Amino acid sequence: MNIEYYERGDLTSRDIEYLRDVDVNMDDWDYILIIPDELLEKEVDYNIEKLLTGMSHNTWHKVMWKGKECSLGVAYHA
Repeated sequence: MNIEYYERGDLTSRDIEYLRDVDVNMDDWDYILIIPDELLEKEVDYNIEKLLTGMSHNTWHKVMWKGKECSLGVAYHA
């Protein structure tokens, strides 16, 4: 189980359109973290919200990503 990290240029226009379609704000974002739900179900010693260090609001969403339910965090810069 891996945490996936994406910056601008790492996602295709199709990926971005899909995220918009599932109500993820894709304006002014810096990076995205995708955490498989199986990882979140395990006991961890940190709060996942702290993984996002954007300059503005940061949000978490439940989405289907590559056929699996995941938590997707978006860090924004403006």
